[in-house]
Amino acid sequence: MDEALDYNFKVGNLLYDDYFIQIDERNVKNNSLKSLEDYLATNFILKENYINSLIVEYFDSKDNILIQVADFFSNLYYSFLMHKSAYIDVIIKLRKKGIIKNEFIFPLK
Repeated sequence: MDEALDYNFKVGNLLYDDYFIQIDERNVKNNSLKSLEDYLATNFILKENYINSLIVEYFDSKDNILIQVADFFSNLYYSFLMHKSAYIDVIIKLRKKGIIKNEFIFPLK
């Protein structure tokens, strides 16, 4: 994760700003809920000075439309990556409309 975020800050895909990250709580153990926010804040505010502020909040995806939309696109793209012929027409349309703007392959070579 560090490499991808670091890269995106350096090339200007992510800007110096205030960030509010919403995460599906079903994907996180209860004892680690605060640790992601602490880790990101330490690395991207204190060490690198990439961002101004950071808030991480956890939601049940059934009650949060933004997490549902993110799940939809991540599952669509994952299916495309696993089975190149699946959803190719949808991916092409999303690229043409500018909805899929950048694709990153990590680790960088």
